[in-house]
Amino acid sequence: PTKIEDDYTKLNDENYSFETTDDLKLNQEEKYKIAIEYQLDFILDYIEKKGTKNDVFILFGDHQPPFITPKKFGNETPIHIISSNENLNQVFKDIGFSDGLIPENPETTQMKHEGFYSLFMKGMNKAFGKDKSIDLPYLPDGHIIEED
Repeated sequence: PTKIEDDYTKLNDENYSFETTDDLKLNQEEKYKIAIEYQLDFILDYIEKKGTKNDVFILFGDHQPPFITPKKFGNETPIHIISSNENLNQVFKDIGFSDGLIPENPETTQMKHEGFYSLFMKGMNKAFGKDKSIDLPYLPDGHIIEED
């Protein structure tokens, strides 16, 4: 689909007609941009309508397809934390995350996926833990199971 359907169950009806990117006379790059915009609109619409003050939504972007993104842009993927809890948000801001979908300084706000879990747990404890004074470690390289 190219637009959010108010009643998504209509999409299950084989006789229901709706516009898709395949209907558009556009090249792959233009269709891809429309598909990404639809996905963001869909998840943000869901969060606005169904989200509660204690919900935490984590969006991991995908590696961009090579036919869309030149190799010089690398394999980095965006990570977005959507939460109204400032204690949780602050843990991410402390390492360079910023408000909004576009990072203020993409060169200095990169992290490895391996490090995400420890940072997330640190933030969850600061936001919802019984003892918020416990300062869980942030492990940028993840947990090292074996060392040489």
